[in-house]
Amino acid sequence: MGTVETNTENLSSRGFYCFLETPLVPGEVITCDIAIPNYNTPNREVSSIVCQAEVIRVEALGTVPGFGVACRILDFTLDRQTFSFAD
Repeated sequence: MGTVETNTENLSSRGFYCFLETPLVPGEVITCDIAIPNYNTPNREVSSIVCQAEVIRVEALGTVPGFGVACRILDFTLDRQTFSFAD
């Protein structure tokens, strides 16, 4: 599939739920880079979770085009970065 940018919600230490335009296959293992901004820090620090995740559920969104994808995190590393945001 290549690199895809998406919105993620329901992030926990065990997994996450995201939205994709094309479906993945349950059981497939994917590599993810999840950026978590912290707008309350002076340097606008962003934590990045790089993980291997297994697709556990794929569901059509109904009236909205795309798919909801639930993934279980298998392994991860945490990286902190600083970005400049335009005001």
